[in-house]
Amino acid sequence: MVGFLKLNKQGGPEAAQEEGQEAPSPGVPPIMVEDALLPGGLPITVEQAGVMLSGVNLDTIALLNRSLTLTGWLAGSDQIEVLRDGERVRARVSREPRPDVQVAHPHLTDENSGFKILVQNARPGQYHVRCHNFGGTGLVRDFPLAIEFGSLDAAPPLLGLPSYFEDSQSIVCAIDKAFHMGEGGLIVFGWMADLHASVQSVSFHSERGGTVDVTDKFFRLARLDVAANLKTRFPQVTEMSGFVLRVDGEVNANEVHALCFDCGDRGKAWLLVDVEAEAGSPLQLVKDVLTFVPAPDRIRYSLFDLFDKVLGEPISAISPEISRFRPQAQVKQFGTLPQVADVTVIVPLYGRYDFLKYQMAKFKDDADFARTDLIYVVDDPDILSPTLEMAAAQYDLYGLPFRVVWYNRNMGFAGANNMGALFAVAPKLLLLNSDVIPQKPGWLTDMMETLDEPGVGAVGPLLQFFDGSVQHAGMRPKEDPYFPGFVLNVHPGKGAPWWGSDDRYDVPLLTAACLMLRTATYRELGGLDEGYIIGDFEDSDLCLKLRKRKLKLVLNAKPKLWHLERQSQNLQSITSYRHMLTLYNGWRYKKKIDSTELADPWEN
Repeated sequence: MVGFLKLNKQGGPEAAQEEGQEAPSPGVPPIMVEDALLPGGLPITVEQAGVMLSGVNLDTIALLNRSLTLTGWLAGSDQIEVLRDGERVRARVSREPRPDVQVAHPHLTDENSGFKILVQNARPGQYHVRCHNFGGTGLVRDFPLAIEFGSLDAAPPLLGLPSYFEDSQSIVCAIDKAFHMGEGGLIVFGWMADLHASVQSVSFHSERGGTVDVTDKFFRLARLDVAANLKTRFPQVTEMSGFVLRVDGEVNANEVHALCFDCGDRGKAWLLVDVEAEAGSPLQLVKDVLTFVPAPDRIRYSLFDLFDKVLGEPISAISPEISRFRPQAQVKQFGTLPQVADVTVIVPLYGRYDFLKYQMAKFKDDADFARTDLIYVVDDPDILSPTLEMAAAQYDLYGLPFRVVWYNRNMGFAGANNMGALFAVAPKLLLLNSDVIPQKPGWLTDMMETLDEPGVGAVGPLLQFFDGSVQHAGMRPKEDPYFPGFVLNVHPGKGAPWWGSDDRYDVPLLTAACLMLRTATYRELGGLDEGYIIGDFEDSDLCLKLRKRKLKLVLNAKPKLWHLERQSQNLQSITSYRHMLTLYNGWRYKKKIDSTELADPWEN
């Protein structure tokens, strides 16, 4: 008797035909392999994988270099063979244990229920898998396979590919490092000397047959080391032989991957891409990626394009991971807080915790602090113990009440201020750097009076260096010709004497080194945007959000404070990860402006 089976709507086998009835045509849906471009030789999972086909369960089908590979397991069959166009073809069949099958189907007595079939030199045709059961019912079952042979030899196996390739007639190239960015995809660094300008496209491949064209996400970098090493053999090599590219979407770190340079008639260059899941923190991953960019000074005029084309989106995808988990904060209170506070002052501490004592020496003589809620936020776990010791000593010395908040991690400037704002009790909020020192009392009252004026969204004071020159008197946006694409902030009059009056001035932007606004407004806007990693541009971002609400930004030049501004960073020389991080933040800021999420900084 010959029985034919078909799948029912639930995917299970329907009963075989009754003996004596006319045999219908086999109803098993063809298992389609639409894309036979299967570099790597490892099987792909087909739609019907895992569905038991009454006697044979086909798990995977793979086509590579004209070799057809089938894997699966048998239920109650003694022999399995492969037919093409009705004729049996030569195939190598091996049986193996399948403990998973034994667990799922304990009624099966054959321990070697698994199988692998290899058909070498496979030719196009209609393929069937045939199962025989000689010892029992004598059933013979056929299962058709519809296979597309159009591009069998389009790619080599990925396993065993080199990470370096050289062909003097086309290309010399290598992969240096691949960074797995989670949902942000993959960032791949390497170098490539296109010796005859023959590279037409670049594509990324996975062992399961996935192919992504990354030609438009491929960016050239300066590699002076590569040029120096190759110049004697290949005089046409230039210093712009490095590259970085991005692959969008999640990339499985457990699979084998490759990069292909298509050089047209000169052939293709295949490179193994070693992908490993990153073990460090998201912040460390960002640091590693930005540090890996070689000689950024050599591509100063295209750095915005580097972030726009390759680096920006993957970093943005993982940056929420840096601040996703809000740590549990602890609070230590020194003294009795005022029953009614006019303003909450938030001072983040990172590194230089000793600034606390200089500020306290000025705050103690200011009557405004009798109605001020003062909060120090420790954003550096390494300074927690000495900070608490100094805080206790300063309270014992001056008796000025305040609180210390900490959470055993570094959240950056935005995160630290946002954490402090959670504890604010006053209707007004002042963000204050630890290196900003008041010159005389009464400055808080001056700023609060300005904030109370109609239409004012935020207020800043005049900040000066110790020699009396201007450090901050408001900011304005600037498109720097040395960094095209970015919108940077400039401080008018910086370093010059202050020739203005103690008046109030509407300004385009204010710094958060000393910035007062309403607590409710700050919370409505979500505080400072923590997507700016570590800190840069979050104050400008906040200002443009206020301006989008048609609120004014006011500089009150009457209150004057000293600011020991960060002096270590100078973008005129891009030599560190911190410089590159500032530029990433600048790219993100510009993208938010372009999307109209923020107000136009040039608009009056």
